[in-house]
Amino acid sequence: MVQFFEGYKPTVICRIIEWRRPAPGIYKCNTNGAAKGNPGPSSAAFCIRNKRGDLVYAAAKTLADGTNIMAEAEAIRLGLRHCVVKQLFPVIIETDSMTMKMILNDEWKVPWRSVQFHNFQEFPSQAKRILNLEKRGIPYLRIRTIQDKAPD
Repeated sequence: MVQFFEGYKPTVICRIIEWRRPAPGIYKCNTNGAAKGNPGPSSAAFCIRNKRGDLVYAAAKTLADGTNIMAEAEAIRLGLRHCVVKQLFPVIIETDSMTMKMILNDEWKVPWRSVQFHNFQEFPSQAKRILNLEKRGIPYLRIRTIQDKAPD
């Protein structure tokens, strides 16, 4: 086991991530949520931009103590609700939360019991396109490592 860890070199994968304007006739809603302490005091925010990248609407909300995932979910819910109320469709939702992307694509199960944020049946199908992209508009590298399995 010691020899394995002494010679271990993880595989590094780099990918450039950048924000892009939506196509004509489409809105883009970028979301983010965070919790200090996880769980701890949390907040959620979203902004909506048009085809020129101009800000259409932005909002932030202080939330009760919760986890990062709950805050990310609330940010998406708030953004989608605003799009429904203001009829801003079609819309692309962008989140930097891989967890929320996987949950919304039905690839992972919801990690909490009492779900107020569930089932997107109330939203038009155009609102369901979920991407996992960065929102700052500045290209950056997302770096992750792939770990090999330890020998038995």
